Amino acid sequence: TISLPALIDYTFIGSGAFTASIESTDGSGSVGQIADIVGSDIASSWVYGDGVNSRVYLDVATTGSFTITVTSLAAAAVQSLPAAYDGRWGVMTSPFLASGDVTVRYSHAGSGDFIVDVIDASTGEQGDNVVDAVGAGSGETGVAGLDGSYAFVVVTDGTWSLAVTQP
Repeated sequence: TISLPALIDYTFIGSGAFTASIESTDGSGSVGQIADIVGSDIASSWVYGDGVNSRVYLDVATTGSFTITVTSLAAAAVQSLPAAYDGRWGVMTSPFLASGDVTVRYSHAGSGDFIVDVIDASTGEQGDNVVDAVGAGSGETGVAGLDGSYAFVVVTDGTWSLAVTQP
């Protein structure tokens, strides 16, 4: 049984693919993506929601060795702005607190898609798309009208960084 929000820590050792997600046992679909990577990695990610309690299972496909630790109802240290994040591959970041408009500066060193969405960290509901690009690059974009605790969902095949500030 998982209660959200939850902190997901994983370690993967191998040269092949490692795909892992949290799936609901009632057939209602995915509760959250953990990893979709190639090659060894150690990372933390988050799954957000409003205290959701569900029976779940871990769906893992790999040829390497791995560990996954799920900490339900984890209390994330909500960052005040400015906040900075970086990583390799895709994750869901820890939350940040924002009121009003924010500026997001980003860089990406992968060759494929680089997608960043903002979500409401208290409910898990998806908000604005922040970046939707292909290939390496950097830039800056604005997100308007935030008021509360938010996080980013990052989907990518390479290293990335995000810096969030208020204008």
